Amino acid sequence: MQEVTQQQLDDAKHVVEATLGEQFDDIDFVMVSVQSDIEEWDDDDDEFIEIKAIYDGVAGQLRGERIVGVIPLLRRRLQESGITAFPIMRYIAKSDWDEHPSEAT
Repeated sequence: MQEVTQQQLDDAKHVVEATLGEQFDDIDFVMVSVQSDIEEWDDDDDEFIEIKAIYDGVAGQLRGERIVGVIPLLRRRLQESGITAFPIMRYIAKSDWDEHPSEAT
């Protein structure tokens, strides 16, 4: 397993921002954070990138039917950029982030 580099994290952030902008043209994402996260499952080291997308809105504004297709699209685009780590998405309303920023970072 190869660890995700800082350059790949930066590239991933651009891919995520572009993808979210395309998929949610009516939602303003005020911040996107991408971090490398390695966990062990079944004695294998599986690599993940954790993505936190802070949006200008209220909790629950992004419905499941709107976000369900983002991960497969994002995964494909990340792989095309040479990033094989699996994306784990967290959508956080700016109102929640403003109240509890330490939980969102």
